[in-house]
Amino acid sequence: MAISLRGQKSENAAKAVPAPIAPVTTPTPAKTKHVIAVLRGNPMDKDVIKMACMFARPKGAKVLALYGIEVPRRNTLEDPMPAEEACAAQALEAATAMAERYELGIEDIETDLVKTRNFAISVVEEIRCSCCSLLILGTAFEEKRDGGVPLDEETNYILEHATCRVMLLRANKENC
Repeated sequence: MAISLRGQKSENAAKAVPAPIAPVTTPTPAKTKHVIAVLRGNPMDKDVIKMACMFARPKGAKVLALYGIEVPRRNTLEDPMPAEEACAAQALEAATAMAERYELGIEDIETDLVKTRNFAISVVEEIRCSCCSLLILGTAFEEKRDGGVPLDEETNYILEHATCRVMLLRANKENC
C-alpha cells in the first residue's frame, strides 16, 4: 500500500478489465519511452537525473523523478512528516531544474513523492504501472574486503524484481 502524491494511479486502478499478458521484451535504448529516476536525497541524485536526461532527450522519452518516504508502522501513510517531505520537495525541485539544464522540456519530466511502507516495492509497482523501459538509481560507494560491491536491501529488491532494464550508478570513492 502506498500513497502517491502524483494522483494518477487512481485512474489506472479503477480499470477492472485485465490487460492481456504480452511477452516480455528487453527494451533497448532506441525503444526507451519512459525512464524512472529514483531519488534518495543524496549527492547521487544529480548523476541519476543527468543520466535519465541523457537517455530520454534523444529518444523523446518522458522522465519520472521518483522520491520515496518510508513511513514507520506506528504512523498512518497520511500522517504529515514535515522534515522528510521538505527533503523530498528539495530533491524533486532540484531534479526539475537539472532536467531543464539538460534541455529536457518541462512537459517531459514529472515528479512524484510516494509515502509508503517499503519504497523498493513501490518502485517495482511503478515500473509495472508505467510501462517503464529504464530505471536509474544511485548507490553510495562501499567495498567489501573481497572487492565485491555491497548493496542495501532496497537496491537488491529492485534489481531482483524490476521488469525493465536497471542502471545502477555507484558513487566515486571521493564522493563519500
